[in-house]
Amino acid sequence: MYKSMCTKVTALPASTVETQVDTIKVPSGAKRIIGVGCTFLAGGLGLTTLQNVSGKLTLKSPGMTSKWVGDQQFLTGVVSPLTSGVAALPPYIHPTNIDVIENIDVEVYATADEADTIVPGVRAQLIFSD
Repeated sequence: MYKSMCTKVTALPASTVETQVDTIKVPSGAKRIIGVGCTFLAGGLGLTTLQNVSGKLTLKSPGMTSKWVGDQQFLTGVVSPLTSGVAALPPYIHPTNIDVIENIDVEVYATADEADTIVPGVRAQLIFSD
């Protein structure tokens, strides 16, 4: 059985400060996270400069019980917003095998690589398996 869950879209501050995106509750019966995806969204009206947006996604939970306990970090790709519209990085799914405890919260954080004058949004996806 697979269960895929996405976070809400959260605006990141125009800085390199780690920001909580959302919290995802591990579904009943899930035993591991087998995939992690992240997409940055940027652009639209008011964008006057071309800036690359990239960063990292961090998962935090006492319910992640893999051999390497602690926070898990994943790199994102780079998105180049255009002044004529909104650019979104096609989500890449990082294959993982992180043991989890069912019904416990996983906190999802994002950090931009550099301080930009635009305010990108970010959304994450976790894929669970039994």
